[in-house]
Amino acid sequence: MQIHLSLIFLLLASHCSFAQNIAGTWHGFQVSRGNGQHNEYRVILDLKVTADQKISGTMQLKSPLKGTVTSSFTGIINKKDNTLRLTEDKILTEGITAKDATLCSYILKLRRNVLKGNGRSRAKGFDHLKLHLQRIIIIDHSLLITVTAKWKVPSAEGTFGMCGIMNNQ
Repeated sequence: MQIHLSLIFLLLASHCSFAQNIAGTWHGFQVSRGNGQHNEYRVILDLKVTADQKISGTMQLKSPLKGTVTSSFTGIINKKDNTLRLTEDKILTEGITAKDATLCSYILKLRRNVLKGNGRSRAKGFDHLKLHLQRIIIIDHSLLITVTAKWKVPSAEGTFGMCGIMNNQ
């Protein structure tokens, strides 16, 4: 009986530590408000974390007018309040310049495998950005599992849960 309880405790402890690891791929959306406009974009964030808790990676924003715009970013983790501070450093997509897209800075809060927060344009335009990202965990390359999350959608107050398994064979 003690062996079974110890095994269960070990599995739960490893799951909890895994949930706090933010390195990997996050999917979600960014809402931009400004200049009397409201736009939503799909976003994919690939995060890497160093031993000293510094962050780097790439962000892909899917724009209906410009296609997929990829940027690099760096940042830091504040473990005290579970926040990430990200700053886009450079636009990586060829043919897209600072005239076409603007670099932004974000403060995101980690809560239950969801990164959510606000951003500001560093140059012009849409200064009121909301970013919402959800973790996708790949257990096996043939299975993609999204983690259950709850959030409020600006246009429809309420709770929305999402959990799915897709077979990618």
